[in-house]
Amino acid sequence: MNEFAIAILILLAVAVMEAVLNVKLYRRLQEWREVDHSERVEILKQQSQVRNALRELYKHAQKACEIRSDMLLKITDLERCAQAHEAWIAEQEEKQWAVGKVMDRLAEYEDTGMTPEEIEDMKWNNEWQDARSSTPGSPGEYWVTIDEGGIRTAQLRTFRGEWIVGPSEIVEAWMPVTHDPEPYERRENSD
Repeated sequence: MNEFAIAILILLAVAVMEAVLNVKLYRRLQEWREVDHSERVEILKQQSQVRNALRELYKHAQKACEIRSDMLLKITDLERCAQAHEAWIAEQEEKQWAVGKVMDRLAEYEDTGMTPEEIEDMKWNNEWQDARSSTPGSPGEYWVTIDEGGIRTAQLRTFRGEWIVGPSEIVEAWMPVTHDPEPYERRENSD
């Protein structure tokens, strides 16, 4: 039986004892006039003992109520801790999932037999490079996007430390010769 049930039983017992005591006192008061002095003293002692016992029962009932209140607070704290723990577990599972995705991605790199640097070079070789910020590392033929009076075209041109182009042609972008490209579309930065 938990402390709360015990406290309720104690309070009920106290109430019953008070009712019984009040009935007895009422009967005694009726008989009081017929009782001699020594009996009256004995009755008063019994009443005092019953009241002291009732006070003790009240103290125990109050203590049981305090214990119940403390238990409810602890249960609430435990529930909060459990919720926080569940949230932490969910976060860890999400991190584990993310690590798994990274590991899968790394496995894809490993399956190609290429290093990440080689893959980056391959990516570099298949994308337009802005001619304002980079030039090829070696001389040769390259695809270039030429702007000639607002008309943009992709053409093969030679690079020998500088682009070999006509006087009105501007090289906007370049890429190694791997396939026929679409003309470069410059994206203006909002820097």
